[in-house]
Amino acid sequence: MVYEDLGIKFKREIPSYSYEEVLKWTPEKLGELRKKKQKEITILFPTLNRDTAEYYNSVDSSVDAACELLDMGFSEGGVEKKEENSPISQVMFIDGSSKNGKPDLDFGRRIINRALNKSERLKAEVELIDPELPESRKRYMSLKILNQKGRTISKIVREDISPRLEKVYRKAVDGFDVGKGPGCWIGIPSSFGDLIGTIDTDIRPPKESKMTIKDYAVALAMPALKDNLNYVKFDYLRINEVGGKLKPGGRINRNVYQTWMSIFQNFGFFMGLNLGHATSGECLGVREKLNDTEVGPGYRLEVSLNMGSYLANEGDVSKMGQVHVGPWKHIPSGEDAMGKMAGQVTEALIGYAYSTGLRLTTSQLMKVYEFEFEQNLKRFKEKIDNIPLAQKLGVTYEEVDMEEDRHRVYDIYWPHIERGVETALRAKGMPNVLPKWNSVKIEVGNERYVKLKADMAQASTLYTLELANL
Repeated sequence: MVYEDLGIKFKREIPSYSYEEVLKWTPEKLGELRKKKQKEITILFPTLNRDTAEYYNSVDSSVDAACELLDMGFSEGGVEKKEENSPISQVMFIDGSSKNGKPDLDFGRRIINRALNKSERLKAEVELIDPELPESRKRYMSLKILNQKGRTISKIVREDISPRLEKVYRKAVDGFDVGKGPGCWIGIPSSFGDLIGTIDTDIRPPKESKMTIKDYAVALAMPALKDNLNYVKFDYLRINEVGGKLKPGGRINRNVYQTWMSIFQNFGFFMGLNLGHATSGECLGVREKLNDTEVGPGYRLEVSLNMGSYLANEGDVSKMGQVHVGPWKHIPSGEDAMGKMAGQVTEALIGYAYSTGLRLTTSQLMKVYEFEFEQNLKRFKEKIDNIPLAQKLGVTYEEVDMEEDRHRVYDIYWPHIERGVETALRAKGMPNVLPKWNSVKIEVGNERYVKLKADMAQASTLYTLELANL
């Protein structure tokens, strides 16, 4: 079965934007374009308190960048009209942090207090809110915090949606101890942007980069506005320093995601969906299409957004884009966490492939995975050897690195990958998925859906004000 048999269109290649081109984009240009197109842009910053100085510094950098973007174009008296010239309309910190099953208020206060100290615009907005008048708390705020485990959100989900959807949501939130899927799922109706992007808060622009976190936000939104794209994804050269040498990062992307995608495309599935760093957390979508996209919890999130956007665009990859933002660093996770990620990424990928028509057994899939993984090692080495930026920075991928990847896959990731395959095949698709918001709207009715959106937006406002002690 080939993909065209399913009525899915396949057109051209994904538009790509080079690092050199991206460096020419500025917040000022984005602000002008946003005003011309009359579009609102929301950026979601998912957070999960790791309680380390390194992570706190990374989150602080995200807060500072958000405030700088929001304050551009700010002038006295401009709060009410939301400053049309600002490059970004709204920022939401989607927090999954908790203590004893309740939201981590101390971590939330850290974010909002820093924001209030950094942003003149936010301070002016908060000053317009009279705490004695509950109705006035619905007033617009450009920066808010939403905790996905918060009692207000739980109450809304329970009362405004339906028993079935409440069960799905609770399972997604309580059943997984990592990832940001449920928070981003809630962030869609809770925000007001026509375009909604996400940027991880554990990223560290390396000294080799010419970009900042502020530039990353611009890089996400610019191609969507400029070229009317429905989905934008970051590509980058992720680097780690190992033994005094620079080595390529992205273990799960190259060893798991790209291996499975090579297999699928050999069978004629997901043609043209060639994303350089598909597991990156940085992406942006048009609300209309995001409302028609399922969201996976945990490490399934990135897969669900990639695949869901591809399907929502009927396989037309010319409506998707990838932006190369140069050298990149994340705060690295241990191999145990990567094993869990390998399993969840596999589960989501196999789930989408099954739903689209691929029919193989676990043993068949694992056999073809082993073969394709070995081929992928050679392809990845060839890729690194031919990237000018990698050559310029001295990033290498050698036989010893290939052996290390073999050790990771066969000795650490393998049982997780196999379990992910089995779980998806047993479910005959991706399990525990959070439904499309368009499906929620149909199920609960338009009137209740409008109330749901308003209540979620209000919940994040109230939580933010509570953290600010207002």
